[in-house]
Amino acid sequence: MSKPRFTISAVILAHQYSPLFEEVVQSVSWCDEIVIVLSEPVKEIEELCHRVSAKCFFRPFDGYGPQKQFAISKASHDWILNIDSDEWVSPKCKKEILELLESDRPSLFSAFTIRQKFMFLGKALNFSGTRKSPIRFFDRKRSQMNSSVVHESIEASGKIGHIQGPILHYSYSSLEDYLNKFNRYTSLAAAELHKKGKKTNFLLIWGRFPFLFIRRYFLQLGFLDGCYGFTWCFLSALYSSIKYLKLQELALEKNHG
Repeated sequence: MSKPRFTISAVILAHQYSPLFEEVVQSVSWCDEIVIVLSEPVKEIEELCHRVSAKCFFRPFDGYGPQKQFAISKASHDWILNIDSDEWVSPKCKKEILELLESDRPSLFSAFTIRQKFMFLGKALNFSGTRKSPIRFFDRKRSQMNSSVVHESIEASGKIGHIQGPILHYSYSSLEDYLNKFNRYTSLAAAELHKKGKKTNFLLIWGRFPFLFIRRYFLQLGFLDGCYGFTWCFLSALYSSIKYLKLQELALEKNHG
């Protein structure tokens, strides 16, 4: 294989160490550079960075968007592969990216979406609203990360391509893991809405729940994913209700304060 014409930096945020995280890092070991940003020191991750010659930085967490922007700013190369600490780059995805880097195609595109294969409690979900292809490979000169505290995304200014080889998203290893992240993300989302001056009401809190469940379970064929699909659709619909309940709680605290 000839020397790639374009070079690439992989950027990853990390909060804590797990055996999965080591596999995540190994799945991007073929990149020209790996940049890992920690929200607090973690000895095992620091040792891992040393073993794989990854750059390691510390930055107090103030939201996923700002944290990813910081990580991207520390990269040496313009082409960025942005993955989360629970995502694993498949061999097929790696092959497609390397073929891209060896061609002229990157100069024609500002970013590429990559198909996600969602894993929930060890089970692959094929429906249930999990079919997503976010922008994960991009030229930072023609694209930028938004500043959203949660559900951050890339905004590209030019033509967007697609990479078919998937990234495997092992988001929740257990129900306890899911509920811990559920609590964290709903709190962050509520705080962001509160900061923007958003209000809530009974319809937003509970009216959206049946609509969101019906959309995922029936319209997006969640029933084809079996009991795991039902659980995911139920919890995903509940996410919105808890987010707005927490927003209501923040508003009451402000009024009473």
